Amino acid sequence: MGPSRAPSQGIERAIVTLDHAFASLLPLVAFLVAGAGVLFRQSGIPKVLTIWAEDGSIFATCAYARPLVPDCLLEPYAGWIHVIPRAGAALAVLWPPADLSVVIGMIAAAVAGLTAAVVAIAVRDASGSWVAGLIAGASLVLVRQAGIEVGGSLTNLHWILMAASIVLIVAWWVGARAGPGSLVGLASAGLSS
Repeated sequence: MGPSRAPSQGIERAIVTLDHAFASLLPLVAFLVAGAGVLFRQSGIPKVLTIWAEDGSIFATCAYARPLVPDCLLEPYAGWIHVIPRAGAALAVLWPPADLSVVIGMIAAAVAGLTAAVVAIAVRDASGSWVAGLIAGASLVLVRQAGIEVGGSLTNLHWILMAASIVLIVAWWVGARAGPGSLVGLASAGLSS
């Protein structure tokens, strides 16, 4: 009979396997946590039944009035470029107007979720910890202010994108690789500010 393995080696192997499984799911988990945070944190009227002022009166109105005109996408508002919110509104108006609030909320959640996933990967790569990555990605939408107004609004996506760009730059400084998602995130922040 061969040598028997100590029970601790089996437990260690199981923990390492579980850790690798969680690490591989990090982008998906960060996306889901951030998306859910955006959609479900607003008290009172649900986020998917709310259209914040600029989302409807400025961005969606422009997209309905001039759907094929690219100047609507690049038209500044209140000193901000807002390309990502305007692109989100241009996408949202492809659905029936009665669904506008739901579609805007889903697009804002998707952008926040993608941003959280990119941040989670960058922080994981910089720190070596998927837990740190998940906390960093989720924190973009789980901080107090994000639950009040920032999350779920196309207009306020620039706050999430700007916070993410700071984290991405710091992660690059400490050794994370600047992948395509990180570069798109940084460009998105610049085009929405």
